[in-house]
Parts: sequence; structure tokens; C-alpha cells
Amino acid sequence: VLYTSKGNRAIAETSGLKFAKESAPTPDITKPTNLKVIITDQVGVVKMSVDTVKGGVAYMHQYTTDATLKTWNTHTCTKKQCTIEGLTPGVEYFWRVGVVGTKDQVMYSDVISRIAS
Repeated sequence: VLYTSKGNRAIAETSGLKFAKESAPTPDITKPTNLKVIITDQVGVVKMSVDTVKGGVAYMHQYTTDATLKTWNTHTCTKKQCTIEGLTPGVEYFWRVGVVGTKDQVMYSDVISRIAS
């Protein structure tokens, strides 16, 4: 029926056959914003967060000491916030958060730097 109607769903539905509903398009995700890296009172521990991203299913909280930003340590969470432990006090770290969409799209926040305590 779809072949005969040349893919026109409205014409095909006049045949009386029932068709499955078309799935709604997956929303595009946006770049995570408002990245915060909070140095805690605990040695070598920070708390990271970003604003919620509509359509995001996971958040990759990442950090590196590599100023070229080529190698990242990743903590994947289902939440927009994450606690990172085991950092070396006095070392400058670079931070970002990537959000993963339902179709495995990934968008990254801007990179910021903080010195661990």
C-alpha cells in the first residue's frame, strides 16, 4: 500500500489498513551550561555540576591535568552533578561536562580550570 501510494501516508491510510504511529523526533541536545567546580573542605575532592540539559540521558564529568586537553578522565553519571575524589592538592585541573543524548549525540560544556586543594 505504501509503495502504491508512493510513500504518501495520508493516501495509504485511506486503504483502511492501520499503520503504526510515527515516532516523535528525538530532541536535539544543547551544550551544557553553567559548569561549576566546587572545591570542598575534603582534601582532593571536588563537586561538579551543570544545568540540566533537556534530552540528556547521561553526563560525562571529565577532568585532566593535560593542558593540551587531549586526554580526559571520565566519570559517567545519570545526574547533572558528580563528586570527584582522589585529586592531587595544588595541581591545576581542567574540567568539562559532556551530555549524551538519546541517539548517542554528545555536546560538551566550555572548559574551566581550578586548582585542587
